[in-house]
Amino acid sequence: MINSLRPVLRPFQEECLDWGCQKLKKTRGILIADQPGTGKTLESLAIIAERQLFPALIICPANLRLNWLREVQRWLPDIKAQAVLSGGGCDKTADVLIINYELLLQNLVTLHSIPFQVMVCDEFHYVKSPGSKRSILVRELSQRIAYRIGLTGTPIQNRPIEALNQIDILGRLWCSHDQFREQYCGPTTVWNGYKHVQEYKGSSNELGLHNMMQSFTIRRRKQDVLPDLPEKQFSVIPVEIPNMAEYRKAEADFRQWVAEFGEQSLELEYQDSFDLDSELPFAQMKRLQAEKLRHFSKLRGIIAAGKEQIARDWVANFLESDEKLLVFALHINVQQALVKAFPGCAHVLGADSMQNRMANVDRFQTDPDCRLAVLSMQAAAEGLTLTAASDVYFPELGWAPGHIEQCIDRAHRIGQQADAVNGYFTVAINTVEESVARLLDWKSETISLATDGKLLVDVLISQMLKGY
Repeated sequence: MINSLRPVLRPFQEECLDWGCQKLKKTRGILIADQPGTGKTLESLAIIAERQLFPALIICPANLRLNWLREVQRWLPDIKAQAVLSGGGCDKTADVLIINYELLLQNLVTLHSIPFQVMVCDEFHYVKSPGSKRSILVRELSQRIAYRIGLTGTPIQNRPIEALNQIDILGRLWCSHDQFREQYCGPTTVWNGYKHVQEYKGSSNELGLHNMMQSFTIRRRKQDVLPDLPEKQFSVIPVEIPNMAEYRKAEADFRQWVAEFGEQSLELEYQDSFDLDSELPFAQMKRLQAEKLRHFSKLRGIIAAGKEQIARDWVANFLESDEKLLVFALHINVQQALVKAFPGCAHVLGADSMQNRMANVDRFQTDPDCRLAVLSMQAAAEGLTLTAASDVYFPELGWAPGHIEQCIDRAHRIGQQADAVNGYFTVAINTVEESVARLLDWKSETISLATDGKLLVDVLISQMLKGY
């Protein structure tokens, strides 16, 4: 028996647990559509644990696999969990198996052989198109799994037709596909160049659709549950960078350099705090310090390059929630990649003039259609008010905790209507970023650092040499 998670739930999450346990039935699933930042992952795990639905299959986007694994290990430490990685197989003995949509096809035979009790589809809107490969595979799996849970912050992104396939996979479709299209999708007759055909790109009978979906959907916005939320919440999302081989080579070169010059190279401080009694000549200390920082900066740059696509995917996924988002990036290439990927976004970057910076800030604050601001951690960390957003994303970590705090406080300040601000951090696993994440105290109201008076870079290097 797995212990109930009820004791760790906030009141609104416990409400979801009770609702889910009541509504979830064989072949009749549920949709948890709470707004981002309210804890849908924990809510679904709580329902699985309460109902003892093991083994469980979790299907999610690739960049969320390791986050799911971390959450399962955190909240259900006594069970066996596996995240299926590219090139790896499925562990048939796992109590919780986590796989991304793209890996379903190559593992389909194995997945069919495992007697899953429940299937959880995170970012459920990924299967909104019935003809897509991922939708076909999820539908096929769902027919063999009795209990189904969909998680999404956007149950209907643009048009009711997008909800049809999701409702059907859950086993909650109350009419035929044709009847659904006719009743809720605003049918129109158009000429396609050959003949008149019906299109279902509109919307009709919205209240009727809402009432029908209420029977299996729960949705709370952050403002609905504010009394239960802390002022600031931080989520660390572990990710794999695709250029890990390049990173490993650079790290090996760094280790070799340290071995050549000895541990003394790690004890150097900046020029104004050099130990004048050191046996090393002053000029040599300066040279070693510069070389150490060069190696470390190279590692950071490789991590940043590996995160460009990860950041684009994360931001695109978040923006489907229709909420505003601040993105603080450290490296110029990451900033530029995001600005290019999302034309029309607001931005405050080092190359922007002061006039353009303020115009972009004003546009983000006042224009409801401007939902993304890409910001330099150096240029935008101070003095700006960006309270139109209550969600802040860091695709890469800075090395000064106080700097991160300043960035978050662009949203968490007077004028913030949401009262609760969410900070999201993607952390590259098996890199020095893991050390950064451990050193930062994400749970305290003010992000703090415990380095015993040492330079942060030296603490991080020492942990790197110990294998993180």
